[in-house]
Amino acid sequence: MEIYERKIKWINKVNWIITIIVYIILLIVFFLLFYFLLGKQTELVRPIITSIIVSTLLIISFIYSSILKYENYMIAINKKKKYLIIEQKESDFLYTDVKIKRLKDYNNRHDIEELISKPEKNIGINVYEINKCDMIKEKNKSYIFKVNGINNKWIYKESKKTVEYSLTKKEEERKIVIYKDIDNYDELIKDIKE
Repeated sequence: MEIYERKIKWINKVNWIITIIVYIILLIVFFLLFYFLLGKQTELVRPIITSIIVSTLLIISFIYSSILKYENYMIAINKKKKYLIIEQKESDFLYTDVKIKRLKDYNNRHDIEELISKPEKNIGINVYEINKCDMIKEKNKSYIFKVNGINNKWIYKESKKTVEYSLTKKEEERKIVIYKDIDNYDELIKDIKE
């Protein structure tokens, strides 16, 4: 079994170009709002400071939500069978007492084999079994693939007093992006193309 993992820092989970553009737009909109509507064009410093504070608070929440929504994954290839092992989003488990697993808990080949064979025992980790894989395009830092397969995903069922999670199997099509900073990038691309 071959395991390919992308170790990524929190700072790389955020699209900084979009974040900066959104921040500038927020600054302009809030400045105009505070200067013309609330300040009645008499003060300049107050609308500038207020728009900076409000925009900064909003952009911090934007960054935080980007980190929460980021899907951490690893790719496993076992006897020509390909698996995408996805760490389910943290936001799916907020405000629950369910003990979820994380990919960092699986650090050797035996753990990954057990994870693939018994996905129902690992709440918080989706095992996507890839049946078909087509390359869409190649960029200078990544490959984009369209995959089709069966996704074992955790969903919650809410009753009056408790929240329960159950594993569902569903055929899905999705796009995956494989970046060059993943372990053994060239070998992985060769294995996927076969």
